[in-house]
Amino acid sequence: MHHCLSISELVENICNNLQGVEQGRRTLAALARTCRSFHDPALNCLWAIQATGMVNLMHCMPPDLFEFSDNGHIRVLRPILLEDWERPLVHMRRIRTLICSGITNIPAVSALCASFPGDAGPLFPKLTSLHWGYDWRPEDPPSLHVLFSPRLTSLTISAPLSNIILSDIPRTCPALKYLDVYSLDVDYGGVDRSAISTFLRDLHSLESLEIVVPDLATLEHLSQLPCLASLIARLPDDLPLPSNPLSFIALELLVIRYEVEPVIHFLQRCDGVPLKSIIIELDMRPTTAAIDRLYTALREGCSHTSLRSLAIDIEDDELLEPGDNAHATNLESLRLLFCFVNTTSISLASYAEFNIDDHGMKELALAWPQIRELRLKLEPWYADLQRHPKFSLRCLRILAEHCQALTDLEITLNATVIPELGPDLGTRPVSQSALRNLDVGKSPITSPSLHVARYVSDLFPSVSELTTNRTYCKNDDPEELEDHAEAIAHHRLWMEVADQLPSLKATREEER
Repeated sequence: MHHCLSISELVENICNNLQGVEQGRRTLAALARTCRSFHDPALNCLWAIQATGMVNLMHCMPPDLFEFSDNGHIRVLRPILLEDWERPLVHMRRIRTLICSGITNIPAVSALCASFPGDAGPLFPKLTSLHWGYDWRPEDPPSLHVLFSPRLTSLTISAPLSNIILSDIPRTCPALKYLDVYSLDVDYGGVDRSAISTFLRDLHSLESLEIVVPDLATLEHLSQLPCLASLIARLPDDLPLPSNPLSFIALELLVIRYEVEPVIHFLQRCDGVPLKSIIIELDMRPTTAAIDRLYTALREGCSHTSLRSLAIDIEDDELLEPGDNAHATNLESLRLLFCFVNTTSISLASYAEFNIDDHGMKELALAWPQIRELRLKLEPWYADLQRHPKFSLRCLRILAEHCQALTDLEITLNATVIPELGPDLGTRPVSQSALRNLDVGKSPITSPSLHVARYVSDLFPSVSELTTNRTYCKNDDPEELEDHAEAIAHHRLWMEVADQLPSLKATREEER
């Protein structure tokens, strides 16, 4: 054996690199069986992540203990004895990530947990990440405590737990940094929010949290945490918001879900939060007035220089009534966001239309010349176009001229008229080579498609993917054809444009 293999750090690096390659686990198993130097490091890598919960531990136990069926079900054949744990205990010290989820095999896992040896010390002494999703009913086995340890830094709970176990987590896991208890309230509405509140307010080292905010005390506690950098939160129906500002001094990522008014009130209580990324997911379509207040709250509550990414989505699926003009996004509202001068990614959804024309697009382009991703989405995505878009193909030239870093663009525009060069467009050719992905949404277009293809190719010669809102729909289905005939016709013309872009690019390169 080469003397380098006596260096433990080198052997560990070799094993770690094998984890992510094809046939890597098979190679690690072979090394563990055939080479003494690799035995423990290889087994450590093989056991480090247990994505199937405790199934592999069951396979290590005596063969007369469990029956494993071909469909994945496990049946307990006899009571689990203390001596049955002798072999699993050797490997449990190697496990660093344990993912326990699903509704199958709960009786087998329950029997296993109930038989945990109580005098063996920490059963998973190196466990740092736990995902607990076994849907236990009516209550959890008390021995679940043995999964918690001072080394645990990441915990996801997606199944109901007893208040006793919840209250024990801060004491047994004081180093917890990453916590996801979002599903406790979303999937199990009868959860005791007061218990969750007490449990959360006893945690002081959190860096990342996913949660349905249980009460005001919890929200105020979270806003004072010195290391909380990521918060994914849903506001409950009955949450009163504080009169004092919420500082969130370290928060960089905020994902907030609910109806627009509570979200506005939340943001109005924020004070210069140094966010880098904001995602707002609205349950119902906001009115134009609400959009204006939402953008104003963002402007007043968040740092103008730190923000890099802003996304506002609308989850409402209900279609608008004909003639409903109360839900458009106006240029006046959009201007409120121009203060975020360093933003490189903007994704805004509008339920009716963007009441913005090409001149408004120029204001946007001048406000965010560094932008890399711009998405102006019409919702709901599956609905056909209800209003003629105010953007024309001219806005593409504006973006090509002023946003040289733009790589991803989503926009619904009127492609039925090909612009001619004139004083308003300028006379010099414009070409932007950064754009790769162009989503034209619900854009109307007329035949022949070659004129649009040439226009797009001249401006954005590097576009490699062109999509519409119907790219992933069943456009040959008879019912779809009957219900969405015009939208499908537009989609097919845009696909003709996409097919012509490579040849137009090749022709241009040959002419050079």
